[in-house]
Amino acid sequence: MMVLVYLLLALVAIVIISYFFAPQALCVGMFKLARVLCGYKSKTITVDGYQWHYLDSGGDDKEVLVLVHGFGANKDNWLNYGRFFNRRYRVIVPDLPGFGDSLKDPSISYNVVLQADRLQAFLQQLGFRKVHLTGNSMGGY
Repeated sequence: MMVLVYLLLALVAIVIISYFFAPQALCVGMFKLARVLCGYKSKTITVDGYQWHYLDSGGDDKEVLVLVHGFGANKDNWLNYGRFFNRRYRVIVPDLPGFGDSLKDPSISYNVVLQADRLQAFLQQLGFRKVHLTGNSMGGY
């Protein structure tokens, strides 16, 4: 029992030290842990010259649910919600071009119409013919 208490105290100490001396590493680690706990795998694919980063819950035999983030957000904004859909759907959560881990090029327009066209090409490249699509903010537009 005492060993467990000491391990827990050590873990808390590591988190506190990381918070003050390496906050970015702490955040990256927490997002990676959240992805694992949600059952998502991080993947990349190149579509029309754009490298897309996305999360995939897997499950080729399931219907596909695509969660699209809003302006100024990224795929990790869905971690609190997306996991609830994993039993019924194969969940795909992309970083739209210009956001998150995907390409950021100031010479490219990221207007809603072009992003919708890019998203359609992304889904076609993955081989999805029919998906359930949901989004928030710009992603819901």
